Amino acid sequence: MRIFLFILFLLVQTAFHIMAEAVGRFTPLNDNERFAFSTRTISDAQRRAWQRITMFAVRNNNITNVSELFIWEPVRFETIQFTSDLKKVFFVESNTDRWGAGATLTNNLYMANGLTGEIRRLLTDISFSSYFRVSKDGRFILFRSRHFYIREFVNLYLFDVEIEAIVGKFEWRPDNPVDWVTIESWELFRFDNAFRIYGTDSGRSIWAAAELDLTTMELQTIWNKIGILGWQDLPLVFDAGWREDVPIQLHDPSVRLQR
Repeated sequence: MRIFLFILFLLVQTAFHIMAEAVGRFTPLNDNERFAFSTRTISDAQRRAWQRITMFAVRNNNITNVSELFIWEPVRFETIQFTSDLKKVFFVESNTDRWGAGATLTNNLYMANGLTGEIRRLLTDISFSSYFRVSKDGRFILFRSRHFYIREFVNLYLFDVEIEAIVGKFEWRPDNPVDWVTIESWELFRFDNAFRIYGTDSGRSIWAAAELDLTTMELQTIWNKIGILGWQDLPLVFDAGWREDVPIQLHDPSVRLQR
């Protein structure tokens, strides 16, 4: 098993680096508490802007009864993801020393565990930082390849948060019966005990979809209309049955507090 994980690590080290370590502490959540947050845009004299996140403990789901836990910056808002019980939160710290040609952007993935009161840096240099999803229970994180311009297939990497290691590498290549490709982007979504990967066009219509079952660790195609000319009524990522809970959480006024 150790040899297997080491080989997987070598395969993905160019995509991101495993560097799990405790970097901060805060007051753990009580049984009747859960997370909420607020964000603020900060800028400097060079007109560089970033997000500052403030994390709160909400007692008994009463958003008038909260206490501040910690502040973190710079954070990318679109990367913030909570577990379903709002007891853990994951976010990407995105930092650059300069702008323009030659700028070096560093994206590090963090987890704040409300059960233990610990903030951990899980991964460093994860490149395109919004291309990941955290499972609803916070056990797994699915990443896609940084090579976003490839339309024929996508590489996927599964990270186990508990053992802090890559435990799966997958390639998904939907069948394409004719010599043209409609895929503009590969998008990741989370569902109960599963991740889904959608191949979408510029309007976010779903031409192909696969599901990674976290119980069996099998990746299977569940929808594929690539190459079928004139196909009508493609589902959208926002449609019932295809959409996920992450954006709903981030815009829920009881989770994202206006402070």
